[in-house]
Amino acid sequence: VFNGTGFKKPENDSYKRMSLIISKGEQNLSRNTGYNFGIMGSVEPYGDWKDDVYLIYRYGGFAGFSNSQLRAGFDLQIEHDAGLDHQERILAIYASLKRSEKISLFGRIDLYDSSVDYPNMRKHFVLLGMIYSPAANLQIAPNVRYTFFGTDILEPYWAGRLSFQFRI
Repeated sequence: VFNGTGFKKPENDSYKRMSLIISKGEQNLSRNTGYNFGIMGSVEPYGDWKDDVYLIYRYGGFAGFSNSQLRAGFDLQIEHDAGLDHQERILAIYASLKRSEKISLFGRIDLYDSSVDYPNMRKHFVLLGMIYSPAANLQIAPNVRYTFFGTDILEPYWAGRLSFQFRI
């Protein structure tokens, strides 16, 4: 259970988020083998300019699996703002396959609905790529992202990217 006072430095506002996470299994699947699953929920009050207080509800669930070659899972998060009567949600599905000590393949699908009542506002992503690790502290990841929408007004598009990660 968390009270929302800030992780690195304390907040000074009068509204605090209350969160609850219930999970079972291995908590760090990127480094360890195993599985996990769980649910989470939070309530966060906020005030408007008239000093009315509204609540933002967040809830969701997750599950994951990892062994020596495969890591896969999903995450569902829903947010409802009672003050604006607005709801958004995201479903993320991911997988990573280790092909050798230096090469891994990865993929991810994000189904993002920024306004549940308006299907035309949907924005979805498919991300595919490879991670090449020539040294223990360096990763090079060429990847492509396909973005498509819940409407015919906006055209889907591809974007290529080359990412680097260097750890000291």
